[in-house]
Amino acid sequence: MPELPASASRFDGPACGGAVTGDEILQSFSTYTVKDGDTLSAIANFFGLSIDEVKGANGRRITDPNVISAGQILIIPEA
Repeated sequence: MPELPASASRFDGPACGGAVTGDEILQSFSTYTVKDGDTLSAIANFFGLSIDEVKGANGRRITDPNVISAGQILIIPEA
């Protein structure tokens, strides 16, 4: 996994079960604060994930993968 940028934080431990889709609960994850000009595709690519993986980890926080806002905090699952 690449080194986290300054706007990311790493957490160990179970995430909120409501924030994930499927049967898995995130055990280890990071957060990333969206900056102006960021895209979900670029963020996912930076962390070695697919858009669907980032979207799935964030549940209802991302209803449209084409619309994210500066200052929004995303959960980044371990790759």
